[in-house]
Amino acid sequence: MRDLRGLDWGRIADVAIVAALLASGFGQLAWGDTNGPVWANAILMTAIALPALWRRSHPELAFSASMTAVLVLILAYYPSGTDGPGESWFGFLIMTFSLALYGEGRPRAAATLFGAAAFAAINIRQLLVDTDPFDVLTAWVFPVLAWLGGWALHHRQSTAERHRLRADEAEERRAEDARRAIEHERARIARELHDMISHSVSVMVMQAAVERRLLANENTSYARTLQQIERSGRDALGELRTLLGVLRDSDDGDALTPQPGLDDLPGLIERVRDAGLSVDLRVDGEPVEVSPALQLTAFRIVQEGLTNVLKHAGEARAEVVVTYSPTRLELEVRDDGTSPNATVPGTGLVGLRERASLYGGDIETFAPKQGGFVLRADLPIMTEPA
Repeated sequence: MRDLRGLDWGRIADVAIVAALLASGFGQLAWGDTNGPVWANAILMTAIALPALWRRSHPELAFSASMTAVLVLILAYYPSGTDGPGESWFGFLIMTFSLALYGEGRPRAAATLFGAAAFAAINIRQLLVDTDPFDVLTAWVFPVLAWLGGWALHHRQSTAERHRLRADEAEERRAEDARRAIEHERARIARELHDMISHSVSVMVMQAAVERRLLANENTSYARTLQQIERSGRDALGELRTLLGVLRDSDDGDALTPQPGLDDLPGLIERVRDAGLSVDLRVDGEPVEVSPALQLTAFRIVQEGLTNVLKHAGEARAEVVVTYSPTRLELEVRDDGTSPNATVPGTGLVGLRERASLYGGDIETFAPKQGGFVLRADLPIMTEPA
């Protein structure tokens, strides 16, 4: 079956309207139900119908052209208006509706005033030939309803389009915020890993230097090997410091100090308590050895979770649970806040997910039925960062 989704249904509708108007007008010509020369009626009826092809792209010009043809046809050959061709009436209503629907601003207002003046001229001519004034008055009902219907639909479509554009802009902003959060977190991870690696390599270099001096007179072969290790380590430190200059923000003046880990969580809890949040720390399971990098990731997750509680939870109590198992480290930050913004995770969690994914871990956030907000992280202990 042929796919019809690619068809221009608007253009098809316009062609159908023109065809229907021409069929009506020429049908009257065929039956001889017209006034004046047939050729003049044919030309004017065509001029009334054809502008419907441009009622979407050029609604003001299409309406004005069609209305002009209606005005000439009625004033020239149908002064009473009672026996005029139906095509002129229906064409007038269709173009009036299209003008209000597709027109914009001052051009639409000018075309509307022209149409009203032309229709008033037709009414005045009808009154001069003894047409019932009530019929003339009621004749305005349908054009007015057609214009109001088109304007209402235009307003509704414009409002929907504005909402769609605002939603698209908001989505773009959210995507940009998420991208920036990921980039910021990646840069911070790189800086922190650099600091830890620098510390470890510095220890290696110092140990190699001390051992080289002790073996300088006893085993020259080992001493040369240790000297090479020391030289390579110092070169690596120089490259790492150069890399740090690229990664560290211009206003980041932190020294190369050991990064926080799981042992620093009690201090973090105390600082959060001093900020006014009631929070408890619970450790489940038997603590196992965790790499410094993974400890730093765990610390940042808890830190961001508590920051979100402070920002969004309002008057709340929080609990931090650290659960050890032989192969996994689980973290949970839970609060019982009732603020309407308590479930807003913020862009900081986007960076945390990026950080956890380096270790094959995962972070989930949800709002329990009983209220509050939960941040939960699951980190494999033995996984090296990707």
